[in-house]
Amino acid sequence: MEVDLSSIDILETLDDDPTLLNAITATLQSPQDSETKARQVTDSILLYCAEAYSSTRLSGDLTQVWWILTDIACLVPPNHPWQDTLVEAVRLLRTQGGEATAGHRLWSDLPDLSLILRDKWYDPTTEPALREITPEDLSKWQNLNSFTARLTDKHFSPWLNFPIWEIRNALEDAPASGAAMRCRLWVACEWILRCGDVLFDSMCTREELDENSARVLSLGQLSAIEDTDIAPLSVERWAFWKKRLVEIGAGRGELQLGDSMCGRILDTLQHMANVEKGYE
Repeated sequence: MEVDLSSIDILETLDDDPTLLNAITATLQSPQDSETKARQVTDSILLYCAEAYSSTRLSGDLTQVWWILTDIACLVPPNHPWQDTLVEAVRLLRTQGGEATAGHRLWSDLPDLSLILRDKWYDPTTEPALREITPEDLSKWQNLNSFTARLTDKHFSPWLNFPIWEIRNALEDAPASGAAMRCRLWVACEWILRCGDVLFDSMCTREELDENSARVLSLGQLSAIEDTDIAPLSVERWAFWKKRLVEIGAGRGELQLGDSMCGRILDTLQHMANVEKGYE
């Protein structure tokens, strides 16, 4: 499947410096295997950063690296070989020794990536109706969520808020219908399928949250109404998600879900059951 990267706004994203973007796109489009490409993308990033920090080039800030990678990730579909390359390249960056930037911020922490993702975290299905939502909007949103979910594991999960927000939109708030609902469900299922073990582990902690964290991870309207005793991080919330997936699947016709989405819901429920068995 061809992926068109020409829609990336070079001037806005790269401060007039396309060096790293050109290097990454050339690598992605090369005929090499994903593992070799990932190593080359990582090397290009490390070289770019090393040259930037030894000069006065303002665009060398590490945030530029994340802008480029996430802009590309928005255009690359889930399970596409290029997504494999991007995900592996970021994982390789995490294994780098030493500091990514001044101030003792390590590559293993991927400094500033969470901030860049937060800037891009706008669910098109929940935005005010300023314009019509296009299939391209939904596709980019699914791509970004898939990329981010694939970066998440038990050793690196600094953005628990992202999966909680998207699962809340799909399963805890009043349902949409048609393309918007299919997109919300697809994204929620993607997070559970990709890192359900991370989510369930967090739900089992019964961690006492401070006021700000409790607000960020708060329950949606439906779950809050049904049971006011459900904590933001609790197995009861996980159980509510399963219950809602069953209910939503049963209302497939009214919600215009289609066979593919219903199959994805069943896969997600099975995965959740498998995750639970792993904790028995």
